[in-house]
Parts: sequence; C-alpha cells; structure tokens
Amino acid sequence: MRHGRCVLACAVFAFTTTSGLVLAGSDAAVLERVAEVRQLGLRIGDTAPTVPMDSWKAAASGTIVTGVHRVPGHRASIGWGIAVVDVPIERMWAALNEELHHKELLGLSHVEVVRGEACANRRRVSMVLPLPVVSDRWWVVENRFNTRLAVASGGRVRELTWARVAIADEDALSDSAREAIAESVEVTFNQGAWLLAALGPTKTLAEYHSWSDPGGSLPAGPASRFASRTIDATIQRLVRYAKEQPQRCFR
Repeated sequence: MRHGRCVLACAVFAFTTTSGLVLAGSDAAVLERVAEVRQLGLRIGDTAPTVPMDSWKAAASGTIVTGVHRVPGHRASIGWGIAVVDVPIERMWAALNEELHHKELLGLSHVEVVRGEACANRRRVSMVLPLPVVSDRWWVVENRFNTRLAVASGGRVRELTWARVAIADEDALSDSAREAIAESVEVTFNQGAWLLAALGPTKTLAEYHSWSDPGGSLPAGPASRFASRTIDATIQRLVRYAKEQPQRCFR
C-alpha cells in the first residue's frame, strides 16, 4: 500500500472512523458501472482478484468491503478492498499518485523517488516500513499508469499498478535511499493496483488490492492475512487525504 499502497504498511493502521464514505445511491447504478468496467477489459495488473458482485452491492450502501484471495502455490495471499467514495475521480487519482506525501499516512519511515519524476508514469519509488521487534522492510516499486484504459474510457476509468523491481546494485540508489535501507530486509515481492471508475461527477468506485511477501523471518501467509484485515483503514485514510489535502499531482 496500496501506494504507499503496500499491504505490509496496512499492518500499522488503526484508523477507525468512516469520514469520506457516502451512500452511493442505487445498487443498480453501482452494479451497472462495475459491469461496464469489466467489459472494457484492458487491465494491465494481472493479480487483481475478481470481486463478487454481491460485494459490490454491499459497497453501494457505503460500506468498505474487504477480502483475502489465496493464490495456489504461494504462501502469501492477495488482500483486496472496495468502496464507493465521495471524491471525484480526478482528485482521487491525484491523491493516489502523491506517495511523497504519504509517509505519515502509511506509517513509512522513508519514501523517495529514485528514478523518474514525482507523479510521473513509470517512476520508481523506494519505501521503508519500520517494524517492531523484527528488521524493517524496504522495497523499490515501479508505478505504472494504464494509459490505454484511461484513453478508452475517456478518463472515466483509471488504473495505477505497482510492482517490485530488483536493484542489482545499491549504487543505483541515492545516498539518502541507501542510508534509509541500511540494516533493513528487502521484501521478496510486492505488487498490486488501484482501479478507479467515475460514478457521476463527485463519486468514485475504488478497488484496491495488494500482494506481498515480507521475506526474512516473517512467514508470508500469516503476515499477508494480518495486513489484509486493515485494508479498510488504508482506503479510509487515502479518501480523507484526497478530500482534505491540496492537490499536488495533475493540477
């Protein structure tokens, strides 16, 4: 989270209010929009689980719905969450891309763009998650825009994916990034996506999922299941950020 968006980071969240969530209107409107998005296809994230339509019906009432999808042959599970949020898609999209301002929001000790530019497609971002007792975890992900989907939908559907990239030589990192990851453990893998779909001018369907293995001595299965239980807090915090903070990306 995820963006800032790594499921590992979810484990430190304890935000329990529901500010930012709204009643979404009719169930039929939400289900129709979800069906339209599915018909578009064109997703670039290949790990997104299929969210049951009954879950979207529950989300239409203003509830954040979460779940865990087990992946055959893998210890780590995919955590997912969906909601209808009272934020225009343009503002929510901008907020998701502002990870340089998500450090406190996501409980991270370090966030830095190590290749590319802030808010730009295919930027690479280094993050460090402090953990109690065990070693901190770090990762570098490439954040990618699904431009084809955005163009095909006229900007009404947008996807942001991230996936861990291996850093073969730490000299490829800045001095500040190398200092931040000292004595930390790199995660085995970390990937996921946000999918947004406009539901009228002021509301957005939001789908989040993240799949991560923390590596080291932390068992992937229990760690991912524990983190997935707090995905609702991830969504709530990012919604509040989108509503309250100045827009820095894509102004």
